[in-house]
Amino acid sequence: MVFDRSIPTFVRNEFAATTRGALDASGLEHDEIDRYVCHPGGAKVVDAIEQAMELPDGSLDAERATLREAGNMSAPTVLFVLKKVLESGVIGQMMACALGPGFTASYLPLHVSEGAK
Repeated sequence: MVFDRSIPTFVRNEFAATTRGALDASGLEHDEIDRYVCHPGGAKVVDAIEQAMELPDGSLDAERATLREAGNMSAPTVLFVLKKVLESGVIGQMMACALGPGFTASYLPLHVSEGAK
């Protein structure tokens, strides 16, 4: 599979609005999300997601670690990221996002309570 070089720019320009739509559909606000769990389509895509969502640089650390360790395994990569996030002990309201072909984004809100792994 060959990824177009314009994907990071597209993510920077469109991801926030798409995520807002998913949050609205879920009855959530951006400031209620304790952790976004994202499919790391590539290092530049992870950077673009952080920029688009105005997240602190480096906040998508599990995404970067998964990308380093296993590469981009398509949309299911988000499940490997989620595993890392849960193993790190993060709890609270989360929004998972998997990216797909033709540039699709699928979202899943989830709440993780104390003791979940």
